Amino acid sequence: QAVVGDYRVICEPSVEIRNTPDTITVCPSGEMLLRSRKSGDALRLPGGSRSLKKLLIDRKIPASQRDAIPVLCDDEGLLGVYSIGVNWNRAAASLPAVTVRFEKIQGEKQNG
Repeated sequence: QAVVGDYRVICEPSVEIRNTPDTITVCPSGEMLLRSRKSGDALRLPGGSRSLKKLLIDRKIPASQRDAIPVLCDDEGLLGVYSIGVNWNRAAASLPAVTVRFEKIQGEKQNG
């Protein structure tokens, strides 16, 4: 479990493949890294590839909050984004895999 800003990220071995806006199942390559968005970030979704910038605009995420949205990456690139979901190029097709849950922390005191 890791806490970054207003988000908690929990990684566990997968018992099933589940891909929703806040839970993704992936087979990471190397170390996973949680970061904010970067210029050029793009996701492949069922409807095709889109830039992360456009996806956040389409979802009406205020510009002031876009850099706070957690982006999960590994050595090969972007795995998924909180509130959007998995990068379909990187979604697990079978087990073993890792399930990553993003949770927005509301009303809790944070350590640090």
